Amino acid sequence: MAMLKCAKWLLACWPVLCSAQVWEGAAGRFVESGTLSVEEAAALEDYLASSGLPVSIEEAAAVPGLSPEGAQRLMADPIWSRWVQSGQDLPARSRLRLTWDLRRSLGLLPADSLAGGPLGWGVRAQRSGHWALRCDRGPGESGIDHVAGFVVAPTLRGVRTVWGDHVIRWGQGLVGWSSSAYDGMRSATSAQRMTQDVRPVLAGDALPVRRGLAASAPFSGGRAVVSLDVGGREVRFEDGVPVTWYRDGQHRTPAERNRAQIRPVRTAMMWHRSAADRGGGLACEWGNVAGLPSAAIVGGHGYRNLAASRWVGEVAWSKGGLSWVLGSIWTWSPELDAFLRWERHAPHHPGSNWGDVRPSGGAMWTWGWERRGKRMDQFARWEWDGLDLKSEVQTQFELRRKERLTIRWQRTDDHRCLVEYRRDQHQWGVRCWGQIIQRHGTAGGLHWTWQPAPDLPTWRVGWSRSDLAPGALVYRLEPNAQTWQTTTLSGRGQRWWMQVAWKWNRHWKCTGSASFLHREDRWSLEDSGPWEWKGAGRGEVRLRLSYAM
Repeated sequence: MAMLKCAKWLLACWPVLCSAQVWEGAAGRFVESGTLSVEEAAALEDYLASSGLPVSIEEAAAVPGLSPEGAQRLMADPIWSRWVQSGQDLPARSRLRLTWDLRRSLGLLPADSLAGGPLGWGVRAQRSGHWALRCDRGPGESGIDHVAGFVVAPTLRGVRTVWGDHVIRWGQGLVGWSSSAYDGMRSATSAQRMTQDVRPVLAGDALPVRRGLAASAPFSGGRAVVSLDVGGREVRFEDGVPVTWYRDGQHRTPAERNRAQIRPVRTAMMWHRSAADRGGGLACEWGNVAGLPSAAIVGGHGYRNLAASRWVGEVAWSKGGLSWVLGSIWTWSPELDAFLRWERHAPHHPGSNWGDVRPSGGAMWTWGWERRGKRMDQFARWEWDGLDLKSEVQTQFELRRKERLTIRWQRTDDHRCLVEYRRDQHQWGVRCWGQIIQRHGTAGGLHWTWQPAPDLPTWRVGWSRSDLAPGALVYRLEPNAQTWQTTTLSGRGQRWWMQVAWKWNRHWKCTGSASFLHREDRWSLEDSGPWEWKGAGRGEVRLRLSYAM
C-alpha cells in the first residue's frame, strides 16, 4: 500500500519535474533558433529563476532586458506557449531555494518611538511547486513581523490542493480576482484579463493575497475551483465601518501598533470550461467582517475568439447593485491592435468590506490602440468615466541596436511627461530619465550597470532627484474633530544607491546594497508661519545571500 501511494505521488508530481527539465537549457535553444540574442537569453534565464514559469503570453513584454522585437519573437515561440500552459496548470518549476536577508536602517525614526531595534532580517525557503516558507522582521519592528508560505499537496484523482497563501484570477475581475504586476502593462492585451486557476505565492507583507485553503478538480467537462480566505487584516474604523485597509505590515510607532486587528472570512467558488476559441464559467463569492452583515456576489463570464478579434464579458450581481464588463480586441494588421472596454461597477461592491481594491461605482469606457513597428512602437489609451477624460500616449524608438528612447505623456488629475533613454550593451548599460508633473514639480534620475566579465560581480549605481513645487494641503487637526487647517509645502529630495551582485557558481549568489535619502522640506502653517526641515537623512544597508539547487 505504501509503495502504491508513493507511485501515485510520483505520477502526480511528474509534470512539475518534467517542466523543470524542459526549462533547463532552453535559453540555448532560443539562441540557436534566432529567437533571442545571447544577452536576452541570459536576462530571460535570470527572470525565470526568480519568477518561475510565465502566466500569460504577454508576460514576455515585461521581462527586463528583452527588446520589444525579442519579446514579440518570444511570444510566437511554441516553447514559450508550452511554458505559459504549464504556468497555469502547475505552480512553478521544481527547485530548492534558500535566501537570507539582513537590513540595517539609519535615521529611520526616533529611537524612543521604535518597537524594536534598527536591524531587520528575513529568511526564505522554498521548493518551487511544492512548499515555501518566509519569515521577516522589518527595521524598527519587534519579534517576527511577517510570516507567509504555502504547501501544495500531491495531485490525487485530479484534485489539486493548496494550503496557505494563494491568488485567484477569474473572469474580468468582478468576482474572485487578485491583482498582478502585469495588469498595468502598456499593451492592447492588458485591456482584457485571462482566467486562471489557483496559484500559490510566497507573498510579502504588502501584497494582497488570500490566506487559507484552495482546491481545484475536473468537473462536468470543465474545472471547479474553491478558495477559502481566512487571512487577518488591519483596518481603521469610522463609525464601525472599515475605511482604510493596511497591508504594509509596519508596527513601529504607537499609531501603527494601535490598528484594529480583524479576520474576515470569505469563500469563492468557480466553474470554468474552455476550448480553443471559446470559454466561460460561473463564479460566486460570499463572506463577512466582524460587526458587518454577510455579503455575497454571483456572476458569469465568457470569451469568444473570432478570425481577427477576441471578445470578453462578465456580469455580476450583489445587494450593492449590478456590475458588468464588456471588451474586445481587434487585430487590424500584423502591426496594429485596437481595443475597447466598457465597465460598470456597483456603488457598494462586497469586496470593499474584505479589503479588496474596487472602483467606487459608476461606468467607464476605455479604448486605445497599440502599433508595433521595426524601429518604433506606439501605445495610446483613453479612459472616460462620464466626468473626466484620462489619457496616456507612449512612443518608443529604437535608435540603434540595444538603444531605446521612450516618450510618455499622461493626463490624469494633472499632466505628466516622461522621457527615458536606455542603452544595454554586453558588459554595461545606462538608463536616464526625467519627468515633469504639472503643478507638482519635476523628477529625474540616472542608473548605470556594469559587469566586466560573466564570472565577475555586477555593479549598479543610481541617483534620483525630485523637486516638489509649492502646493496647498488641507488636513484635519484630530481624527474626529471638525477643525481644519490649510498649509502650503514645498521640498526637494535626492537619493543615492549602489548594488553589487555576485553569482560565483550555479548555486550561490550574494547581493549587497546601500542607499541614502536626503530631504529638505519647507512648511508654511496658517497660525505659526514658516517652518523648515533641512538635512533630514535616511539610509539603509542590505545584504542578501541565496542558494539554489
